[in-house]
Amino acid sequence: MTQAPFYNVGTKKTGFWKRQFAPIPTPAQDTFDSIFAIVLPILFLVLDPVVFKSPRILGPAYLEDYQLLAYLFCSLEIGLFLTWRTFRLRLRGFSSAFAGVFFAGAIFSTVIGLVILPLSLLGLMIVLGVLGFTPFVTAFVFVRNGVRAARINSNGAALLSRLSAAALSGVLAFGMPLAAQVKVESDVSTMIETLISGSAPEAEAAAQRLQSYHYVSRNHCDEIVTAYGKESNTAKRAMLEKTYKAITGEELEWRYRRNIFD
Repeated sequence: MTQAPFYNVGTKKTGFWKRQFAPIPTPAQDTFDSIFAIVLPILFLVLDPVVFKSPRILGPAYLEDYQLLAYLFCSLEIGLFLTWRTFRLRLRGFSSAFAGVFFAGAIFSTVIGLVILPLSLLGLMIVLGVLGFTPFVTAFVFVRNGVRAARINSNGAALLSRLSAAALSGVLAFGMPLAAQVKVESDVSTMIETLISGSAPEAEAAAQRLQSYHYVSRNHCDEIVTAYGKESNTAKRAMLEKTYKAITGEELEWRYRRNIFD
């Protein structure tokens, strides 16, 4: 009589959460992480109709003022995550730094998910709204990879040193995009002010510089519309109209008349 094998009798199956944070990821976990930390965040940003960008006819996006910050930070996180996933063994010596970056990504994703939660709930009426819940799953993926990276100590460094490296890398990961956002916002504000109030040569130079920027907030564009309505000089009005068209692709006169009726 053939007996059933008994080598696994009494073996307790590893719990779900322990499997999620096991030191070595499974192929299925790697695939899941790539989808929710790379593919879907990119789709979220590209297909986004109301969070960081929206058609101007629909009015301002929910978090439009933070568009540049979000794009830069997400690009950095996706790039570093892809680097870690591809060269994980070679980068073990920098595991604490990567852990800090991933934890920063988890915090950012969670905050974005909470802020847009009302929109996500409303968006369930259309399929696209499901993408609004992506940040929560992305946050989980970053936490999982952050924990795994934090556990690695190939250099035998002290706990305080590892914590410091993680904290510093997390601050830098968020601080650099934030600094870029502040710098661009300051530069654009200065150029808008020069365009509106500067002399003709100064305004012309500011207009040329503004046209080279890929991102000018709606608030700054509205400043041009307001200045256009108050300007009596025909040449200056033409310059404002040309600059506005170059930045937004819209006719300034149409926008001005719409603002009057609004």
